[in-house]
Amino acid sequence: MTAHPEPTSPGPTTTAPTATAPGSPAPAVTALPTVTAAGARRAAGLAALALAPAWLCAWLAVAFSEDFGRCLTYGERCTGWPSWVGQAAFVVAGAAWCAVLLVPGRGRWAPPVRLTALAVQLAAEAVLVLSVLSRA
Repeated sequence: MTAHPEPTSPGPTTTAPTATAPGSPAPAVTALPTVTAAGARRAAGLAALALAPAWLCAWLAVAFSEDFGRCLTYGERCTGWPSWVGQAAFVVAGAAWCAVLLVPGRGRWAPPVRLTALAVQLAAEAVLVLSVLSRA
């Protein structure tokens, strides 16, 4: 058996990074932005306050549509999502808002739960407004 020589690379060799000397600055580490408990509660409160005007504006857009007028007057062209979708979205948004407000500020599990509840609240509010707009 013959031994095969290992191929050599023509470029420079790379070396493993060396440890930093004491007293020198540590390498920069980028971290994900964190949301504090107060920030998440503030965002949830603003989203809850913005729901009523968004819902009313969606109903105004629907009320001025021709199809909705025909639906009210003659019972024709009545389309849209079932009414239980909007009701369920409203209940889910309210429950998620309560979850954001009531999750304690301490603990390793609290920030992910709070952010998940905030995302669920925003998604439910979007579904609620879209369920109204689907009637246009």
